[in-house]
Amino acid sequence: SLGVQIHLVEGNKENIKITSPFDLQLAELLLPK
Repeated sequence: SLGVQIHLVEGNKENIKITSPFDLQLAELLLPK
């Protein structure tokens, strides 16, 4: 632990990071055609 305070913030549920083939498929579904 670094001993620093963390904060949680509310964000957009469509804001995802692509780290797997499944994530890429999800992103393709979310992108406008």
